Amino acid sequence: AAAVTSKSAEKGVTPSKAAVPVAQTGPAKVYVLGASIGGPEAVRSFLSKLKPNLPAAFVLAQHMGAEFLELMTSQLAKASSMPVRLAKPGAVFAAGEIVVVPVNQRFLVDQQSLIQFASLPTESPYSPSIDQVMIDMADRFGQRCTGIIFSGMASDAIEGAKYLASRGAKIWVQDPATCVISSMIDGAQAAGVVSFVGAPEQLADHVLDELGVLN
Repeated sequence: AAAVTSKSAEKGVTPSKAAVPVAQTGPAKVYVLGASIGGPEAVRSFLSKLKPNLPAAFVLAQHMGAEFLELMTSQLAKASSMPVRLAKPGAVFAAGEIVVVPVNQRFLVDQQSLIQFASLPTESPYSPSIDQVMIDMADRFGQRCTGIIFSGMASDAIEGAKYLASRGAKIWVQDPATCVISSMIDGAQAAGVVSFVGAPEQLADHVLDELGVLN
């Protein structure tokens, strides 16, 4: 984990120490979705295949200008059978929902499973930083997490995926052949942490299989 910490610090993300205990409160399963260019379309296809009231919480970190976040959230909500909501401080982080993280603030879940915002520890070239979201969710939920990386350019999500994997989480990625740009996925695969590759609809089916929900 030390190497991950060092590289992550250079990119403006802050992991906690691996010795921090994982809290046992909150959803039994958390899927952390990271996406950049081509991501909204891929995530829409993914969400359209999911079913309502799943026993898992979903966190979406999508590279995007802050002024477009609300519009994207409403568009995704139309495609999803589960609620898709912008994260709000003090709201309960619960199963059966998709929470869209803020662009310019750090997204955290406290010990009472309430969403909290904090100032970003350092400036990141990415808004939001998928690495930071993955690291914070790994520290909070550990192996209860699964990280899913969708279409995107740049190197964000790679260090986060490695950190998630170091905490016992699984990493799945969109099939590069179905991506607009697959740079983030290529980096995760090169790191050797990916355990499943599929088109967005196949990723959704894999979620349902993992949760024991009939397709």
